[in-house]
Amino acid sequence: MRINPEPPTSWQDLQEQVALILTECKLSAEIEQSVTTARGTVSVDVVAVDLTQNPTQSYLCECKYWSKRISKDVVHSFRTVVADYGANSGLLISSAEFQKGAYEAASFSNVKLLTWDHFEQLWTARWIEHYLRPRLYEAHEVLSDYMEPLLDDEIIRRADALPV
Repeated sequence: MRINPEPPTSWQDLQEQVALILTECKLSAEIEQSVTTARGTVSVDVVAVDLTQNPTQSYLCECKYWSKRISKDVVHSFRTVVADYGANSGLLISSAEFQKGAYEAASFSNVKLLTWDHFEQLWTARWIEHYLRPRLYEAHEVLSDYMEPLLDDEIIRRADALPV
């Protein structure tokens, strides 16, 4: 299942779609935030905090809308930011794949390397639970007001048809 029918079309769109999905999953998400780390202030594409968890969970997201594969140097740099900020997880989301060295650089760390499709897959179950299901329920509730009288009449007809 796809959350968004169309993949991102630019780096700004990638950031916006990442923040939107995280927000719809009940996280507080902000685009292009400056965060203070152990080594100074750094700009991060998306900062998200999950206040539904105890203790709260923080995510730093780096969005790369590149045509080339992401290198290990990008992962090393982002991994340092995630660690120096103290985030629970770092999500490096790319429109392209990753070089073999990038996967090695991310291993044994709290940084996940995700293509756009993998990012959507990671959040799909939570998105369904916190966004889609409540909206379907709301839409159903409006219709059920119109359906209940029909159901009640049907029940009465069947009850009248029962042998005494």
